[in-house]
Amino acid sequence: MSKKASLKERLAAKSKEIKDKSKGFQYLVIKEGTTRMRILRAGEEEDWSVEATTFFLGMDIGLVISPHTFGGKCALMNAHNELASSKDEKERALAKRLKPGRKFFMPAVRYNDLKGEEIDMQTGPKLLMLTPGVTEELIQLYLDEDEAGDFTDPVNGYDLKFSRTGKGKMDTEYSVRACKPTKLKDRELAKKTFDPVAMLKEITADYKTTKEKLDQFLNLPPEEDEVKSTKK
Repeated sequence: MSKKASLKERLAAKSKEIKDKSKGFQYLVIKEGTTRMRILRAGEEEDWSVEATTFFLGMDIGLVISPHTFGGKCALMNAHNELASSKDEKERALAKRLKPGRKFFMPAVRYNDLKGEEIDMQTGPKLLMLTPGVTEELIQLYLDEDEAGDFTDPVNGYDLKFSRTGKGKMDTEYSVRACKPTKLKDRELAKKTFDPVAMLKEITADYKTTKEKLDQFLNLPPEEDEVKSTKK
């Protein structure tokens, strides 16, 4: 009969399991309600955000970051272009459902609370996905040197509170506001710089994956992905 592991050993194994599972989250998203975040430094005079071409294929399949972002071949983009140029009305309608989108990604950490007391180190630093509109708001905050300024500065920067209302495509709205200037609490994070382009490349789909996702999408019952999105 094997000896039962000690509590410390079991907790260590549990911690590893939690960390391994958390790696499945490729990027951070703004959920309904309010979330506090800190955008991390990309380096001296380096842009902290990168634009990506994306495809949202419904609630079951989710969002795909297209290799077209970096000039690669993408089965989803090829299918969209072919369907959009078709003379068949149904195929053109399908092209609208398969329309590419724009998202912006930037390195960030999330807080477990709204007061900025505890960084979610279980998830750790990851790319935060935002819409073009919210990214534009961040740019304006960054450029406002008189009041807001550089939020990525680990000493003189500040956290951001993102708010989201709504769940569907038509009723979802985002907003962002600056918190008071505070030092980045984690010393190790404060010392580091992050490359958003390199981080994005790590989670960008390859051609094979986009082909698999396309096959899944085309095999969905007509309009099912849109119906589920509306219901949720």
